[in-house]
Amino acid sequence: MILILAGIVCKILGVLFRLPLTNILGVKGIGYFQMVMSLYIFTLMVCSGGITITLSKLVAEPCKNRQERINSLYKISIITSLILGIFVGMVFYFLGERIAKVQGGTFGDTYKFMIILLALGGIIACFRGILQGFETMYPTAISQIIEQTVRFVFGLLFASIFVKKGVESGVFGAFLGIIVGEVLSIFYLLFEIKRRKVKFQGKDFHGFYKNLLPILIGSSILPLVNAVDSLIIVNRLSLAGFGESQAVLLYGIQSGVVGTVLNIPAMISASLAMAILPSVAALKEDGEKQKQSICTAFKYLWIILLPMVLGIMAVAKPLYTVIYPTLDYASLQYAVNLTLLGGISSILLAIMQFMITILQARENLLYLMILQLIGGGAKFLVVFKFCAIAEINVYGLILGNILLSSIVIIGSLLKLRDVVQISFLDLSLPLFSSIAMYICVSYFVEWVQFSSLVTLALAVCVGVVIYGTMNFPTLKGAIISLRKRSQINLSK
Repeated sequence: MILILAGIVCKILGVLFRLPLTNILGVKGIGYFQMVMSLYIFTLMVCSGGITITLSKLVAEPCKNRQERINSLYKISIITSLILGIFVGMVFYFLGERIAKVQGGTFGDTYKFMIILLALGGIIACFRGILQGFETMYPTAISQIIEQTVRFVFGLLFASIFVKKGVESGVFGAFLGIIVGEVLSIFYLLFEIKRRKVKFQGKDFHGFYKNLLPILIGSSILPLVNAVDSLIIVNRLSLAGFGESQAVLLYGIQSGVVGTVLNIPAMISASLAMAILPSVAALKEDGEKQKQSICTAFKYLWIILLPMVLGIMAVAKPLYTVIYPTLDYASLQYAVNLTLLGGISSILLAIMQFMITILQARENLLYLMILQLIGGGAKFLVVFKFCAIAEINVYGLILGNILLSSIVIIGSLLKLRDVVQISFLDLSLPLFSSIAMYICVSYFVEWVQFSSLVTLALAVCVGVVIYGTMNFPTLKGAIISLRKRSQINLSK
């Protein structure tokens, strides 16, 4: 719950960041920003995503001489993440101009920042992995808020200053603000690490690389597919008959406008997955409690995920009108249509993310890696084929995500069929309540004649009342369960 609340705050800040950033850079500029961001996220996952997961898992596992083990893990993880970050950053430093040309832009100077971004991001990943292994989530939550807040202030400040020299310079300025946010986040996390008396020493790596390599490879597959999307999307849309500027515009709407809003459900899934990973790892010797922990977390995900996504789909038009007032009518309508299909993709991606974490915690690493390779390959083929068709265009990205998620979810459920067992009532009641809420809110939005902001506020209230009333038994059970767990934790 701590991570979800922090994630919601960060997503609100993210939306508030992209709103003026879109106004500063323009939709084309935000398209360039998202292209660079896609590769940054991918390379950050390659360099440090697996490190966070591995540390969280190994620190949480019961063992002798735990403090000594944590010190060793801390040392080797910092060294490893810095080496990876600097190496990959150097590739971007020398090949940035060529990469930008492949993407259809002239923002190669921004890629020279990657060496700094990846080095700092790697350190943050190590700190968060160690702290999450202690099953304490507030340091991660606070550091995320610090990072997003500073990014919001300095990213917009630098973007507005540098954009006077051109859109590409404005993108450069926005990433400069991200660096400032990461530096301040590191200072805070280092304070939390010192509080727990974790030291930079030790020689016994306790199977760090044995656990890291399959997790690192597996966790890099999906970001790699998204990074490939950013590399080929402009060219594929050009084959569909769109000009370069129009292609960048479409990608900017899909990733920067719609994607920003529909990433909120993924954030909730990521928060639950982040919290459940050390818990599942710590309970590996108690199968029944581990199963109970997984099923409880999935119930929370389900009852939060469905109404949020269907609610966003229902209020898409007034929502985008409020947060992106500079969008013209054609772009607004396009964003609304993308949201309707993207909502389905968002639900599946969030569930997929949760399943991936469970497989990682239960050490089904090779199976997961094969599953992700199959899903990633299928998505690439769909995007490559369908985005070059004029009638489908950028919708091909969403279709690819739906296929990818479906493959990974089905494969995960086959492997976890004895672990993930949810009652029909727990699944069906939130689903039917969310569908009823979506229908009512959609009609409400169409009927009322208020301003977009008032319509949005009233629609949210209507949705909460309808979903809360219809789904009362499930919500009541979840609240009681949370209260009991809180009492147990307090007594401990």
